[in-house]
Amino acid sequence: MARARADLHVHSDSSDGVLSPVQILARATRKGLGAIAITDHDTLAGWKQAQESSCSDRIILLPGVEINTEVAAREVHILGYCFQDVDGLERELERLRQARWQRARKMLALLQELGKEVTWRDLLSVAGQAAPGRLHLARALVKTGQAVSIVQAFEDYLLPGRAAYVPRHRFSPEQAIDRIRRAGGVAVLAHPGMGVDDSVLDALVSQGLQGIEVYHPSHDAGDTVHYLRLAEYYNLVITGGSDYHGVGGHEAAPIGSTTVSMAAVHQLLEMT
Repeated sequence: MARARADLHVHSDSSDGVLSPVQILARATRKGLGAIAITDHDTLAGWKQAQESSCSDRIILLPGVEINTEVAAREVHILGYCFQDVDGLERELERLRQARWQRARKMLALLQELGKEVTWRDLLSVAGQAAPGRLHLARALVKTGQAVSIVQAFEDYLLPGRAAYVPRHRFSPEQAIDRIRRAGGVAVLAHPGMGVDDSVLDALVSQGLQGIEVYHPSHDAGDTVHYLRLAEYYNLVITGGSDYHGVGGHEAAPIGSTTVSMAAVHQLLEMT
Protein backbone atom coordinates (compact mmCIF):
# COMPACT_ATOMS: atom_id res chain seq x y z
CA MET A 1 0.00 0.00 0.00
CA ALA A 2 1.48 3.37 -1.06
CA ARG A 3 0.38 5.06 2.15
CA ALA A 4 2.80 2.82 4.01
CA ARG A 5 5.79 4.30 2.13
CA ALA A 6 7.96 7.40 2.49
CA ASP A 7 10.40 9.21 0.19
CA LEU A 8 12.98 10.80 2.47
CA HIS A 9 15.30 12.40 -0.08
CA VAL A 10 13.86 15.02 -2.45
CA HIS A 11 15.26 18.34 -3.71
CA SER A 12 13.26 21.46 -4.53
CA ASP A 13 14.12 24.61 -6.45
CA SER A 14 15.32 26.09 -3.16
CA SER A 15 18.56 24.26 -3.97
CA ASP A 16 19.15 22.39 -7.23
CA GLY A 17 15.79 20.75 -7.92
CA VAL A 18 13.33 21.87 -10.59
CA LEU A 19 10.02 21.67 -8.68
CA SER A 20 8.82 24.10 -6.04
CA PRO A 21 8.22 22.72 -2.52
CA VAL A 22 4.46 23.01 -3.05
CA GLN A 23 4.69 21.08 -6.33
CA ILE A 24 6.67 18.37 -4.57
CA LEU A 25 4.06 18.04 -1.84
CA ALA A 26 1.27 17.91 -4.39
CA ARG A 27 3.04 15.23 -6.43
CA ALA A 28 3.86 13.15 -3.34
CA THR A 29 0.24 13.39 -2.17
CA ARG A 30 -1.09 12.32 -5.59
CA LYS A 31 1.21 9.30 -5.48
CA GLY A 32 -0.29 8.33 -2.12
CA LEU A 33 2.91 8.62 -0.10
CA GLY A 34 2.53 8.71 3.65
CA ALA A 35 5.56 10.94 4.29
CA ILE A 36 8.19 12.97 2.49
CA ALA A 37 11.32 14.90 3.38
CA ILE A 38 12.55 17.87 1.32
CA THR A 39 16.30 17.66 1.82
CA ASP A 40 17.75 20.62 -0.04
CA HIS A 41 21.49 21.22 -0.10
CA ASP A 42 22.63 23.47 2.74
CA THR A 43 19.26 25.20 3.17
CA LEU A 44 15.98 24.80 5.05
CA ALA A 45 14.09 27.18 2.75
CA GLY A 46 12.31 24.44 0.79
CA TRP A 47 11.14 22.64 3.91
CA LYS A 48 9.91 25.93 5.40
CA GLN A 49 7.92 26.78 2.25
CA ALA A 50 6.41 23.30 2.16
CA GLN A 51 5.48 23.54 5.83
CA GLU A 52 3.41 26.68 5.12
CA SER A 53 1.48 25.00 2.28
CA SER A 54 -2.05 23.72 2.73
CA CYS A 55 -0.86 20.45 1.14
CA SER A 56 1.24 19.73 4.21
CA ASP A 57 -1.78 18.62 6.24
CA ARG A 58 -2.36 15.63 3.93
CA ILE A 59 1.09 14.06 4.27
CA ILE A 60 3.76 13.83 6.97
CA LEU A 61 6.45 16.39 6.15
CA LEU A 62 9.73 15.70 7.94
CA PRO A 63 12.24 18.49 8.53
CA GLY A 64 15.20 17.70 6.30
CA VAL A 65 18.48 18.96 4.86
CA GLU A 66 21.46 17.56 2.94
CA ILE A 67 24.87 18.97 3.88
CA ASN A 68 27.71 18.60 1.40
CA THR A 69 31.06 17.69 2.94
CA GLU A 70 34.37 16.16 1.87
CA VAL A 71 36.78 13.48 3.04
CA ALA A 72 40.16 13.29 1.29
CA ALA A 73 38.84 15.34 -1.68
CA ARG A 74 35.84 13.00 -2.09
CA GLU A 75 32.27 14.14 -1.52
CA VAL A 76 30.38 12.77 1.46
CA HIS A 77 26.81 13.97 1.95
CA ILE A 78 25.09 13.99 5.33
CA LEU A 79 21.33 14.08 5.62
CA GLY A 80 19.72 15.65 8.67
CA TYR A 81 16.17 14.92 9.85
CA CYS A 82 13.73 16.10 12.51
CA PHE A 83 15.95 18.84 13.98
CA GLN A 84 14.48 20.98 16.75
CA ASP A 85 16.77 24.04 16.86
CA VAL A 86 15.93 25.35 13.39
CA ASP A 87 17.43 28.82 13.95
CA GLY A 88 20.72 27.43 15.23
CA LEU A 89 21.12 25.07 12.28
CA GLU A 90 20.08 27.80 9.84
CA ARG A 91 22.90 30.07 11.05
CA GLU A 92 25.45 27.37 10.22
CA LEU A 93 23.86 26.66 6.85
CA GLU A 94 23.97 30.36 5.95
CA ARG A 95 27.76 30.26 6.26
CA LEU A 96 27.85 27.28 3.91
CA ARG A 97 25.62 29.05 1.40
CA GLN A 98 27.88 32.09 1.40
CA ALA A 99 30.76 29.79 0.55
CA ARG A 100 28.66 28.39 -2.33
CA TRP A 101 28.20 31.89 -3.78
CA GLN A 102 31.94 32.56 -3.62
CA ARG A 103 32.76 29.23 -5.23
CA ALA A 104 30.25 29.78 -8.02
CA ARG A 105 31.76 33.17 -8.86
CA LYS A 106 35.23 31.61 -9.11
CA MET A 107 34.06 28.76 -11.34
CA LEU A 108 32.13 31.13 -13.57
CA ALA A 109 35.24 33.28 -13.99
CA LEU A 110 37.24 30.20 -15.01
CA LEU A 111 34.59 29.24 -17.55
CA GLN A 112 34.73 32.73 -19.01
CA GLU A 113 38.51 32.51 -19.23
CA LEU A 114 37.99 29.33 -21.26
CA GLY A 115 35.89 31.34 -23.71
CA LYS A 116 32.53 30.10 -22.51
CA GLU A 117 29.91 32.76 -23.10
CA VAL A 118 27.96 32.33 -19.89
CA THR A 119 27.28 35.26 -17.57
CA TRP A 120 26.35 35.75 -13.94
CA ARG A 121 22.86 36.65 -15.13
CA ASP A 122 22.68 33.33 -17.01
CA LEU A 123 23.63 31.50 -13.84
CA LEU A 124 21.09 33.34 -11.71
CA SER A 125 18.37 32.65 -14.27
CA VAL A 126 18.70 28.91 -13.63
CA ALA A 127 19.54 29.11 -9.90
CA GLY A 128 16.61 31.35 -8.97
CA GLN A 129 16.75 32.03 -5.23
CA ALA A 130 19.09 29.12 -4.53
CA ALA A 131 22.77 29.49 -3.71
CA PRO A 132 24.30 28.32 -7.01
CA GLY A 133 26.28 25.12 -7.28
CA ARG A 134 27.90 23.05 -10.00
CA LEU A 135 24.58 21.67 -11.23
CA HIS A 136 23.32 25.21 -11.79
CA LEU A 137 26.50 26.04 -13.70
CA ALA A 138 26.02 22.95 -15.84
CA ARG A 139 22.43 23.96 -16.58
CA ALA A 140 23.56 27.46 -17.50
CA LEU A 141 26.15 26.04 -19.90
CA VAL A 142 23.49 23.93 -21.59
CA LYS A 143 20.97 26.77 -21.67
CA THR A 144 23.45 29.12 -23.36
CA GLY A 145 24.59 26.49 -25.86
CA GLN A 146 28.06 26.12 -24.33
CA ALA A 147 27.51 22.42 -23.59
CA VAL A 148 25.27 19.81 -25.18
CA SER A 149 24.26 18.18 -21.89
CA ILE A 150 24.67 18.43 -18.15
CA VAL A 151 26.81 15.29 -18.19
CA GLN A 152 29.12 16.81 -20.81
CA ALA A 153 29.33 20.08 -18.86
CA PHE A 154 30.51 18.20 -15.80
CA GLU A 155 32.90 15.93 -17.66
CA ASP A 156 34.51 18.76 -19.63
CA TYR A 157 34.62 21.54 -17.04
CA LEU A 158 33.17 20.92 -13.58
CA LEU A 159 34.49 17.63 -12.22
CA PRO A 160 37.56 17.62 -9.93
CA GLY A 161 40.67 18.14 -12.02
CA ARG A 162 38.80 19.88 -14.85
CA ALA A 163 39.68 23.43 -15.87
CA ALA A 164 36.73 25.19 -14.22
CA TYR A 165 36.59 23.15 -11.02
CA VAL A 166 37.10 24.95 -7.72
CA PRO A 167 37.33 22.93 -4.48
CA ARG A 168 34.41 23.45 -2.14
CA HIS A 169 34.61 25.17 1.22
CA ARG A 170 36.21 22.75 3.66
CA PHE A 171 33.51 21.24 5.85
CA SER A 172 33.86 17.76 7.23
CA PRO A 173 31.14 15.13 7.72
CA GLU A 174 32.04 15.13 11.41
CA GLN A 175 31.18 18.85 11.53
CA ALA A 176 27.89 18.23 9.74
CA ILE A 177 26.97 15.42 12.13
CA ASP A 178 27.81 17.64 15.08
CA ARG A 179 25.69 20.54 13.80
CA ILE A 180 22.69 18.30 13.07
CA ARG A 181 22.84 16.56 16.42
CA ARG A 182 23.31 19.82 18.32
CA ALA A 183 20.14 21.01 16.59
CA GLY A 184 18.37 17.95 18.00
CA GLY A 185 18.26 16.13 14.66
CA VAL A 186 19.21 12.72 13.32
CA ALA A 187 22.36 12.50 11.15
CA VAL A 188 22.27 10.01 8.26
CA LEU A 189 24.89 9.12 5.65
CA ALA A 190 23.47 9.77 2.17
CA HIS A 191 23.93 7.34 -0.77
CA PRO A 192 27.10 5.61 0.51
CA GLY A 193 27.32 3.61 -2.71
CA MET A 194 28.39 6.78 -4.53
CA GLY A 195 32.04 6.52 -3.58
CA VAL A 196 31.98 6.37 0.22
CA ASP A 197 34.40 3.77 1.56
CA ASP A 198 33.21 1.54 4.39
CA SER A 199 36.10 2.79 6.52
CA VAL A 200 34.58 6.27 6.33
CA LEU A 201 31.28 4.89 7.60
CA ASP A 202 33.07 3.23 10.51
CA ALA A 203 34.73 6.52 11.44
CA LEU A 204 31.49 8.49 11.16
CA VAL A 205 29.61 6.06 13.41
CA SER A 206 32.22 6.73 16.09
CA GLN A 207 31.53 10.45 15.60
CA GLY A 208 27.80 10.10 16.18
CA LEU A 209 26.29 9.09 12.83
CA GLN A 210 22.85 7.62 13.51
CA GLY A 211 21.59 6.34 10.17
CA ILE A 212 22.41 5.24 6.65
CA GLU A 213 20.54 5.70 3.37
CA VAL A 214 20.28 2.09 2.25
CA TYR A 215 17.70 2.59 -0.50
CA HIS A 216 18.79 4.95 -3.30
CA PRO A 217 18.50 4.94 -7.12
CA SER A 218 22.28 4.66 -7.49
CA HIS A 219 22.41 1.48 -5.37
CA ASP A 220 22.06 -1.86 -7.09
CA ALA A 221 20.75 -4.96 -5.34
CA GLY A 222 24.21 -5.87 -4.06
CA ASP A 223 24.73 -2.41 -2.61
CA THR A 224 21.38 -2.57 -0.85
CA VAL A 225 22.15 -5.92 0.78
CA HIS A 226 25.61 -4.68 1.78
CA TYR A 227 24.29 -1.54 3.47
CA LEU A 228 21.46 -3.41 5.16
CA ARG A 229 24.10 -5.59 6.79
CA LEU A 230 26.15 -2.58 7.83
CA ALA A 231 23.06 -0.88 9.24
CA GLU A 232 22.37 -3.95 11.35
CA TYR A 233 26.02 -4.23 12.43
CA TYR A 234 26.24 -0.59 13.54
CA ASN A 235 22.62 -0.38 14.76
CA LEU A 236 21.79 2.46 12.36
CA VAL A 237 18.34 3.68 11.33
CA ILE A 238 17.64 2.72 7.70
CA THR A 239 16.42 5.44 5.35
CA GLY A 240 15.91 5.82 1.62
CA GLY A 241 14.56 8.07 -1.08
CA SER A 242 14.49 8.98 -4.74
CA ASP A 243 17.01 11.86 -4.52
CA TYR A 244 14.72 13.55 -7.04
CA HIS A 245 16.06 16.71 -8.68
CA GLY A 246 14.28 16.52 -12.02
CA VAL A 247 17.42 16.34 -14.15
CA GLY A 248 19.39 13.55 -15.83
CA GLY A 249 20.76 10.30 -14.43
CA HIS A 250 19.58 8.93 -11.11
CA GLU A 251 18.57 12.48 -10.13
CA ALA A 252 15.60 12.21 -12.48
CA ALA A 253 14.18 9.19 -10.64
CA PRO A 254 10.54 10.14 -9.96
CA ILE A 255 9.33 11.14 -6.52
CA GLY A 256 8.24 7.98 -4.73
CA SER A 257 10.25 5.66 -6.98
CA THR A 258 12.57 4.74 -4.09
CA THR A 259 10.99 4.60 -0.66
CA VAL A 260 11.11 3.17 2.84
CA SER A 261 8.33 2.03 5.13
CA MET A 262 6.61 4.41 7.51
CA ALA A 263 8.36 2.53 10.32
CA ALA A 264 11.53 4.44 9.38
CA VAL A 265 9.65 7.73 9.69
CA HIS A 266 8.37 6.86 13.14
CA GLN A 267 11.85 5.76 14.19
CA LEU A 268 13.33 9.11 13.09
CA LEU A 269 10.63 10.99 14.96
CA GLU A 270 11.20 8.94 18.12
CA MET A 271 14.95 9.64 18.03
CA THR A 272 14.49 13.40 18.49
